[in-house]
Amino acid sequence: FLRQRMMHFMVARKVVVSPDEVDMYYNAHKDEFAGEKTADFSLIAFKPGVKPENIAAQIKSGSISFEEAAAQYSLDPSGQKSGGRVEMAPWKALGPGMRKTLEGLKDGELSPLIPVQGTKLVLRRNAVSEGKALSLQEARPRIEEILREPRLEERFREYSQQLREKAVIDIRL
Repeated sequence: FLRQRMMHFMVARKVVVSPDEVDMYYNAHKDEFAGEKTADFSLIAFKPGVKPENIAAQIKSGSISFEEAAAQYSLDPSGQKSGGRVEMAPWKALGPGMRKTLEGLKDGELSPLIPVQGTKLVLRRNAVSEGKALSLQEARPRIEEILREPRLEERFREYSQQLREKAVIDIRL
């Protein structure tokens, strides 16, 4: 505890990040503080022996709901229980083909059938959220930490070097 207090007194308190530096960093790196885009969609990976074209047509006509079709015809047991719904999936985690398909759909709209690994999928876009970007005030503590860390390291190295230079080592054999 005493060592930490001394290190804070001799190192950390001497490292300052100005508000102007925080502002400049925020403006130069705004994309890092953008909210993460997420997708809420539903999907059915059709079981073998099922005619996906017929099921997709029934969903579009309203004779069966997407959730009912997922429960009856989906390969994925978790999809059967959830009605095929995948909520809040990070946009970056989705494959490029999936992102492109979801971008081409409106909320509530079904995709055309997509062939994947010997089966076919159908997607329904529920919503895509751009995420909330952090304001300068919300991002300020994180930016201060980002800017302070390398300075703390440098100040610690300088302080350690000063201690080594002043140290008297007496070796007795």
